[in-house]
Amino acid sequence: MERQEVSEDLKFIRSMIERTQLRIDARAPITLTWGVIALVGFPMASWLAGHGRAEQIDSLWFVLLWLIGAPLSAYFGWRAKKKSATLGGNSYVSRQIGWVWLVLVPNGILWSGLVRFGLGMPHLMVFVWAAVYGIGLAVMGILYSREWLIAGVAVFASVPIAAFSLPQSGLILGVAMGLGCIFPAVIALLRDRRGKVADAHA
Repeated sequence: MERQEVSEDLKFIRSMIERTQLRIDARAPITLTWGVIALVGFPMASWLAGHGRAEQIDSLWFVLLWLIGAPLSAYFGWRAKKKSATLGGNSYVSRQIGWVWLVLVPNGILWSGLVRFGLGMPHLMVFVWAAVYGIGLAVMGILYSREWLIAGVAVFASVPIAAFSLPQSGLILGVAMGLGCIFPAVIALLRDRRGKVADAHA
């Protein structure tokens, strides 16, 4: 009898953990946005540099960062904040994830500036952002769910490969960062949909 009770208690605990996870907003649309930007931006910048059109790289990033990335992030952030105010929302982990990126992104900007203007090595900026993406994804994996951690490790694993393939480093790391954001973000969005279905049948 005691063994059966323990088994039922464990099932109840697992179901509570799963239900709690379903109600966590991992800011997946924002991560998905920046995954697509990395997937497009870094390989394209690498291609421009390799075809003697490096002067167009700043324009490329201006469009991707300020005309696409920033407005979409602001919109998705506003929508997530509005959602977290609804009944049953779990915003604690979401806020922690937000703080992680709020710390990492300014550091990425700072180190990118130092690498480009201080050291005069703009081709190394992609490695700075690989570190930012890798750390951010890994911490999301610790705070939220395993697929983000796997994605972060995959980004880090791509760094030595890119280091030995410098002409193609933007392509390699761009793909790694992009897919590293996109795949777990899609999983999180599907999990969020399951949460809505579970709420509808509760």
